[in-house]
Amino acid sequence: MEKICVYLTKEQSLFLKGLAIFFILSHNFFHLFPPITFQNEMSFYPQYFSQFLQDFELKNIINCFFSFFGFYGVYIFIFLSGYGLTKKFQQRDNSPFSFIIKQIFKIYKLLLFSVVIYLFLAAEIKFKGLLYVLTLSSNFDAVTLYAACGPWWFFALIIQLYLLFYFFYKIISLASLALA
Repeated sequence: MEKICVYLTKEQSLFLKGLAIFFILSHNFFHLFPPITFQNEMSFYPQYFSQFLQDFELKNIINCFFSFFGFYGVYIFIFLSGYGLTKKFQQRDNSPFSFIIKQIFKIYKLLLFSVVIYLFLAAEIKFKGLLYVLTLSSNFDAVTLYAACGPWWFFALIIQLYLLFYFFYKIISLASLALA
């Protein structure tokens, strides 16, 4: 049986990430309008799908579609980010640890920048929520998930996935040495 490999170019990956971002933005926009009264994200209940089918009419087709399925853009974006990280990791010229720390530092700098902007613009500053965000622990509990700002759970998740990436790389490296 012949092995088939499909590789995405950087341009294809960027296009698909853009499409995923469009789905996420559309999800966050369209669930604000009637008849949608629920969000299909972070918790997936059977009654949400029943409600989706009940609301799904020609006049609401775009609203219903993105309100219910738009959140899946997050999963596509995370998958493509992992794919890009792996491709970039394969081309590295430094140690795996240095590579991962550099990637995490880039993401954390972006987080800090957004926190500074938040401190200037927020009418009500949620310091406890900021502490969860800055310690990258906001996504460990549903109560703290949106403690400061809704989308910031993604920063914690992506950094945690980078650490898991490094952890699994080390396990695979050790296993391949043991098998050799």
